[in-house]
Amino acid sequence: MTVSQSRKTLQEAERAYATAATGRDLTEAREWLTVARASHYRDCVEVVERLGALLEPVSNESAAWHWSTNDHEAIACVRDMDDYVEPVNRFMTVGDLRAIAKLYEEVK
Repeated sequence: MTVSQSRKTLQEAERAYATAATGRDLTEAREWLTVARASHYRDCVEVVERLGALLEPVSNESAAWHWSTNDHEAIACVRDMDDYVEPVNRFMTVGDLRAIAKLYEEVK
């Protein structure tokens, strides 16, 4: 299940628990809420683990750029200059790379 799907299920379980009648309905709602919370937590952890693995090469690339390189400078991978197409604003910037590297530090 995706994180957004498990979040939706969790929200439904929370609503069901909040509106459940006392007695048996409350017990069932509590069980569903517990399962939904655990499932959402598991899905979030899995996404963060995958995100960490995907961000590691980006973090390594960011570390290769000199500290004095401006954040607004574009990063473009091309075979030769004939493949280089304007406008530059659609390319990733060094600042984007550094921001992603900071995110990697949080999830690794």
